[in-house]
Amino acid sequence: MRLANAPVRVVVAVAGLALGLFGSPSVIVSARPAGGAAARAEGLGLTCSTTTTPDGVTYQKCTGEIPSFDGIGLDTDLSLPASGSAPFPTIVMMHGWSGDKTDWESDTKSSDSPDKDRWNNVWFVSQGWAVVNYTARGFKESCGQLDADPNCITGWTHLADRDFETRDSQTLLGTLVDEGIADPARMAATGGSYGGGQSWLLATSLPWTSPAGRAELQLAAAVPKYPWTDLLYALAPNGRQTDSTNQSRSHERPLGVPKEDYIDALYAAGRAVGEGRYNTTDPSDYGSALDEDYAFVQAGEPYDSNPAATKIAAAFRNKSSYYARDYLNALRSGSVTPVPVLSIQGWTDPLFPGPETLQMYRRLKAVDPSYPISIAFGDIGHSNAADPGAQWSYLNQLGNDFLAAFVLGDTGRKPRAEAYSFHTACSYGDSEQPVTGSWDGLAQGTLALAGEGSQATTSAASNILDGQATDPLTHTGCMTEPSTPPDPGRALWTWDVGSAGFTLLGLPRLAVRYDLQGKDATVALKLWDVAPDGTMTLVSRGAYRIAAYDGDPTSGTLRVELFGNQWHFAPGDQVELQISQADAPYLRPDNLASTITWSSPRLVLPTLEP
Repeated sequence: MRLANAPVRVVVAVAGLALGLFGSPSVIVSARPAGGAAARAEGLGLTCSTTTTPDGVTYQKCTGEIPSFDGIGLDTDLSLPASGSAPFPTIVMMHGWSGDKTDWESDTKSSDSPDKDRWNNVWFVSQGWAVVNYTARGFKESCGQLDADPNCITGWTHLADRDFETRDSQTLLGTLVDEGIADPARMAATGGSYGGGQSWLLATSLPWTSPAGRAELQLAAAVPKYPWTDLLYALAPNGRQTDSTNQSRSHERPLGVPKEDYIDALYAAGRAVGEGRYNTTDPSDYGSALDEDYAFVQAGEPYDSNPAATKIAAAFRNKSSYYARDYLNALRSGSVTPVPVLSIQGWTDPLFPGPETLQMYRRLKAVDPSYPISIAFGDIGHSNAADPGAQWSYLNQLGNDFLAAFVLGDTGRKPRAEAYSFHTACSYGDSEQPVTGSWDGLAQGTLALAGEGSQATTSAASNILDGQATDPLTHTGCMTEPSTPPDPGRALWTWDVGSAGFTLLGLPRLAVRYDLQGKDATVALKLWDVAPDGTMTLVSRGAYRIAAYDGDPTSGTLRVELFGNQWHFAPGDQVELQISQADAPYLRPDNLASTITWSSPRLVLPTLEP
């Protein structure tokens, strides 16, 4: 979960995952103006003042705590236009894990952080929006560990739960509607990582009622950035996630392979940086009792023999838009208005990769083929993404056009394409342009690669040098290894690219025969581009769990999709598939010993070229 609104690279587990500290605004502040929206905000207990930024934006900044549905005070900043009449179009901007209300705030419309450039409170208030920036419950002054408010005893984080964090956002927006500050027909949500997942949750909510009883409130649009849509799967993938229209494979059985380095760093940073208040009083409150959840993960395999596994999986469904069954059923019956969504995801984000958006795209389109969803992908998001400024410049403009069309009614700015995909490279220019079109039309061809022979892997081979070279928490951008594999225990198949070259665009699909000796196995997958000098550059990766104790056969065909990318394989290079049983520190090593014999892999790559 993103710990800052901008995709800051993570270099040290806790400090790097901490939150982006972008400095204090350099502003001119004067006494609050009388009357209008600011007076209404002060009636809510906020303190307002007029602020002028260095680039000449004058607006009213109101700050204080607004009580949520259960009385918890949510530390809130409200930016209001200095001109115009309320109610205003209103956007709530939600921060990353361990962050706070300042994550999406800026001292100017622009920002040195590419993700935040023309995507912050000053930018939106300059466009006539009311902007809500608040700290999520359980952090900092919204009942973090150091918040001494008496009602904070039960004010712990519920890890983006519909019944708590989503309801908090609904309560804040509803309160502003009741006060005549927010226009109920023009409300939007955005956020990155933790806030991106919450944007999806709010977008897939049934209409709600404001504190004063105004019913049928709903977002007009949402723009999640590098979000999850299935949080449990994103943190512990079992390999059954897919871009296919067939979404029937279970994401929970067996329980997946924990992304150990991210889980460790997020758990620690939530407390150390976000001053997070975790539920330490009720260990049965799965998904909120984070100490117990973390201990469950670290106990390791076999997970599914532990009764807590089923309860944890059930709890996490309430934190994931992928399981928004009430909303999906309402769409089927035509009893709810679809909320337009622009979901922006990172091809090179190993925490919340491309399938997080694609599976939700499939789920919505299966219910309503005309659902207003746009999707965009790039070299962005959590580390090891490079986050080139040129890609973010395009994506932020796309987001502004999307909101203008669906919230403000400027239909001439409606994005023309359904899908946008930027390429991944090891260096970028000043201008980046994506491939655009329908999602199923972006990749115009496929390249099928068949491998011969059999190779064996074992859980005893740690592959530690390989794992360290591709650890996303300590590397940014392209990750490479030398020509000679430094570790044993890796099964490798290699194919020549040929004289024409080709561009991967989408999710590689692998089918490979296996014979397992053991009861459980972690499978780590990597796709490499091997240069003529032998240097290997990581293109995509994936994970799979074979759990014989949970019903998986000990021999058969493993079918899995990797995380995906848009990457050009140059003429003279080689495509290399790697299968191993260890990828530490990224993936948690399996407790149970096993060996696997692999044979006859078939790798299908979607290609930009026909």
